[in-house]
Amino acid sequence: WLAGVLGEQGRYPEEHLVLQNAMQRDPLNELLMVNYANNLSTRGDWQAGRDMLEDLLKLRPDSTLLLRFMSKMELYNGNLVQGWELANRAYQLAPDNPEDIALMARTWVLLGDAEEAERLVLQGLETSDQNASLLATYWMTLLVSRRYEDAESLLREQMDQFGDSLPDALKRRFDFQLGMIAMIRGDYALARELLVAAISEEDAPAYSGDEVMRVTMAALATELLGESEEALALLSSADRTIKRARLNGVDNPDIYYNEAVLLTMRSEPEKAMEKLREAYKRGFREQWVIDIDGRLAPLRDKPEFILLMEQIRDDVSQARAEIQSLSLAAL
Repeated sequence: WLAGVLGEQGRYPEEHLVLQNAMQRDPLNELLMVNYANNLSTRGDWQAGRDMLEDLLKLRPDSTLLLRFMSKMELYNGNLVQGWELANRAYQLAPDNPEDIALMARTWVLLGDAEEAERLVLQGLETSDQNASLLATYWMTLLVSRRYEDAESLLREQMDQFGDSLPDALKRRFDFQLGMIAMIRGDYALARELLVAAISEEDAPAYSGDEVMRVTMAALATELLGESEEALALLSSADRTIKRARLNGVDNPDIYYNEAVLLTMRSEPEKAMEKLREAYKRGFREQWVIDIDGRLAPLRDKPEFILLMEQIRDDVSQARAEIQSLSLAAL
């Protein structure tokens, strides 16, 4: 519990030490091990976390908890084939579990097959139509497929089910998702309103790439409306969040990507490209994110950006081809 509190405060080096202490007392505790591996990954050492989890997985080969977490981390760190293999293994063990279905679908989104992702999600929603992971993955799938009206309708339906009892945290999430759609449609005034509303006013010192994204997207909408001073204030807020995370040892692909976004929006394209290359080096392969990310618009015509995008597409295509070969071999 102490480790959890430290993690929520963004005090990752201290969380690391407490988890080490806890695992000496309970070395086979899956949740402790998962949290420890997550801490290592956050601080740029997923390899060490993976090695520990692989040893535990040998003792518990049917643990879908371990399989799901390892899959997410492999995908997050750019190991697409390994991530798919782990997700598929979990799915084969528990084909009716909505969490395993959602993970398998998200994996296919990363691999560029939105059609297969949607098929899986719809299959899961037939029996678990209120599962949050499935619904979030369905929205992602619709966004990737550029079916923006369907994506908005899905969110409105969920909001209507809560009525006046919609929790604040959930409302912020919906505001962010609707703000994203408004940005894509070019309705910057509505986008700014929604994205600013999505920014949490609560004290949440732990690093969150999602929170940085909300603030920088709100800054972009504000800038596009001609309100440069307000946009700069929002960017400064995002910068403080990233710097604090750096001081606490965060060194994962996500933070490099967010630094690239921030530098792009501050008209420092050369430094932004350096950070994007570092994000790629550490495993960032979320092609669909870069494809729709308007914050990177100033980089899109640059040869080095085009080259990096081609490399990411090649990596994703090669991983998908290897997975298809593995699937055929298993038949």
